Parts: sequence; structure tokens; C-alpha cells
Amino acid sequence: MVNWNEEATTEAVFSHYENDGRTLKIYIEGQDYPVKCTSGHSGDYEVAVEYAKLLQPGEKVKYWSRGVGAYSPKEWFYKIQRA
Repeated sequence: MVNWNEEATTEAVFSHYENDGRTLKIYIEGQDYPVKCTSGHSGDYEVAVEYAKLLQPGEKVKYWSRGVGAYSPKEWFYKIQRA
């Protein structure tokens, strides 16, 4: 069972993003794969997409992940902002 109240906060350096309308992928410097936010996080996803559009490569960011006992914060997030 996933504990969705279990959270982690991660700081990283933004590289770029991709969005296909279902999954927002944020690429982090020094990491070979993106952290993702899916449209299943209704409300959070839309805010994250709009925020990602404002980010510039090399900016420090902070992102939040839920359910970290089951899902890795290096792979999933629901909220992102400048650090």
C-alpha cells in the first residue's frame, strides 16, 4: 500500500523539459533520465507544466515527490519551483 502522505523534497539543476500532454518530463543535470509528473495529478500537473515553461537551463530547482516509500523521488514529482 502506498502512503501518499510520505513526501521528499529534492534540489537539482534544471536542464530542459518535454511535455506530451499526459506526462511532463523534467531533465536534471547529471541524471540520465527525467523526473516525471503525470496528468493523473490533476491540478498539480497543469501548474507544473506552466512553471516548467518559465525555467531556464542551469537554474536550481526544488521538487516534491509523494509516496516515496513506493515511488522514487528520482523518478516522480508533483510540484516544482525555483530553489
